[in-house]
Amino acid sequence: GVLREGKERERREEGEVEEYRVRRKGRGRWCGSFGVLFNYYCLLRKKAMGEDDLAVGVEETSVDSSLPISLSGADRKWYNWLKRLPALVDYITIIFCAIGPWLFFYVAMWALFAFLVCFQILSIMQGAYLLKGALALRKGVKEELPEILPKHYFAIVIPNYKEDLSTLRSTLDHYATFAWAKERFLVILGMEGGEAECEEKATTLESEYGDKFATVVHSVHPRGLPGETAGKHSNERFAGQFAYEHFVQDRAFDIDSIIVCSMDSDTLHTERYFMKIEAEMQKNPSHVYNTIFASPFYNYQNMYDPQVPGFNANFDQLWAMLSLGILARSNSEFKFPASSYCVPMRFLRDLDFWDGGPEGIAEDEHMALKAFFRNQWKGGNSHHL
Repeated sequence: GVLREGKERERREEGEVEEYRVRRKGRGRWCGSFGVLFNYYCLLRKKAMGEDDLAVGVEETSVDSSLPISLSGADRKWYNWLKRLPALVDYITIIFCAIGPWLFFYVAMWALFAFLVCFQILSIMQGAYLLKGALALRKGVKEELPEILPKHYFAIVIPNYKEDLSTLRSTLDHYATFAWAKERFLVILGMEGGEAECEEKATTLESEYGDKFATVVHSVHPRGLPGETAGKHSNERFAGQFAYEHFVQDRAFDIDSIIVCSMDSDTLHTERYFMKIEAEMQKNPSHVYNTIFASPFYNYQNMYDPQVPGFNANFDQLWAMLSLGILARSNSEFKFPASSYCVPMRFLRDLDFWDGGPEGIAEDEHMALKAFFRNQWKGGNSHHL
């Protein structure tokens, strides 16, 4: 999730939309990830209720009553332990692999056997999910969408740091070809104050593409804000807050009419992606309260770019396949978006936008976890994602 300085160009051709559905406690299958525990205790600092409300699960607490608090007592101790747990497990595993066969031969062999069995089972399951996702994607691409008139605006947030103008122009040229671009696309260039020529770059793009979209504006994220770390997550937090103030507060746009699109500076969604979201929003307007729209992606440029190391290129393809498999899991009620996704402005505001601290560096997974835990604190009855 961290912004890179243009060395690795990732072009993503986005596929069909996937809806994430949040269920009440105990009904979903939890992923066995320490990251869930870590993010949970990170989010305790910004929970939607006070201490008493969280303890008893009061359902009528407003989602707008975000009260940043500091951890104390047992919460602080658990938080400190949990955030160190992944590294601790890694160190123990490495040490055990190094000296285990010498000291505990049979234990080490059985541990290795159990690992290989579990790895093979998970690999087969992931392969099945990948095949299922590929077939669903092929079927979805051929599906005819109903002809509809757009009622929503898409706020395209493009975070960037020291990106070449050619890269940003290529991205904007792609979206400018869409039928709804001039009427429904609100482009927000998320510039970084640490880049000396960011204002000049943004002004150039605004003048070149101002007549190709409904509007093109830019935000400049100051460097070194308290509690923040540099990256896509903090850039998008600032850009998202700017978009809310600029369009909803200053220009009186209906907050329920805006859908914010999180992406990288070289992400290329298909036009069909936005058409599908529009159709879903018109069919079920309650999505504004609780839905994240995501899609499979493919880093097709990395496979052929000579500037990208072969290891990185192949790893990116594996990550793309893993993401597609995750979206295709029918036995999981909670699924992570990857890199690029859309969130209704109302839901994004209620979640207090992206987090700018170190816990938000993996902004896609962290945003999904924020949405999940926010709904749990409200009791899980009124909003399903």
